[in-house]
Amino acid sequence: MNENQYFALSDGMGQGQKASDDSSLSLNVIKQLITNGISLDNTIQSVNALLKIKNRNDMFTTLDMIEVNLVTGKATLVKYGACPTYILRDNEIMEIQLEGLPIGIVSPIDTKIEHYKLKENDLIFMISDGFTHHFKEFLKDNRYLIVDDHPKEIARTLCELACEEEYNDDMTMIVLKLCKQ
Repeated sequence: MNENQYFALSDGMGQGQKASDDSSLSLNVIKQLITNGISLDNTIQSVNALLKIKNRNDMFTTLDMIEVNLVTGKATLVKYGACPTYILRDNEIMEIQLEGLPIGIVSPIDTKIEHYKLKENDLIFMISDGFTHHFKEFLKDNRYLIVDDHPKEIARTLCELACEEEYNDDMTMIVLKLCKQ
């Protein structure tokens, strides 16, 4: 949307196709509402209300979303029941965590938003709960492998390393890098 880019990750609570369908529905509705110019807060409230109405089997979804203004570098993070987001800047790892329930449980939902100023070459990591319980240490131990790689390669490398640790849950990761063009 103009100078803003949106990235979102949703993890259905529970297992199987129903959890996958709920998270896919959330992301599709978010995309449609934002594309049609609906504000971030109204988008979240709408998706939350939709899931609450639809929710008959205690199935909820996490929501981890970032809006990045490509001109100013301002990032707006939205998190509901989501794992922390990590920013790797130079050699420092920042952890951003917002406490909150997944969407679809209560209505209306308190908007959980944080604002950050990103810098050139910042790497942003958004992960699902199946990735690893100690992601900050995992990232710190493996950052030498990813320093100059493209975000796609960073995600591939870290996911392959995490798979070697034999977690039983699905793993999803978004890796973003802020670069000047």
